[in-house]
Formats: sequence, structure tokens, C-alpha cells
Amino acid sequence: SLPVSYTWGPYEIHAHYDSAGNDKGTIGSVAGTNFKANMFAISGQYNLSKRTSLALNYAQINNNASARYNFFTSASFGSADAAVLAGEDPRLWSLTVRHAF
Repeated sequence: SLPVSYTWGPYEIHAHYDSAGNDKGTIGSVAGTNFKANMFAISGQYNLSKRTSLALNYAQINNNASARYNFFTSASFGSADAAVLAGEDPRLWSLTVRHAF
């Protein structure tokens, strides 16, 4: 994982890149090839005050043909249907409002 961030005044930019390599064994009947994946995420944040901020976030996972990485586990969604298929590339957009009490 390679994280980077920069702050100037009330603005912040955060980004990171993550990479997963091939598995050395076999998974089910598939040999350990094409399991590589990488993820890129970026966030822009504006601090309204010392305790309140707004942020726009984007993340993307690029799975190779046999990889099935996702942002969350299917158990966290409560459904096996929430899992990605092999080779699918999930993307995530979010808007965050944070207020510390």
C-alpha cells in the first residue's frame, strides 16, 4: 500500500494505491495465476470548521481474470449475492459529512 496526502488551508487530498499479487497455490481447481488486483482511491475534503468536514471519495479495484477482490465481504452486506464475480472491477463513490461531538 502506498498512501499520500496533502493539506493546504481548509482543503485536504488523500490518495492511496494498493496491490495484491498472484497466489502461489491453487484455489479450488484454478491454479495461482490471474489473481492479481490493484486498488486506487482518492478523497477530497473541505474542513468547514475544526469539528465539521465534507468529503467526496472515489475508489476502484481492478481484478485480473480470476481475482474476486471487493471493498467489503459478502457477509458484511448480509448476502452472498453481494460478492463480485471473477474479473469484475467494483467502483465506489461516496459523499461524507463528518461532525465530531
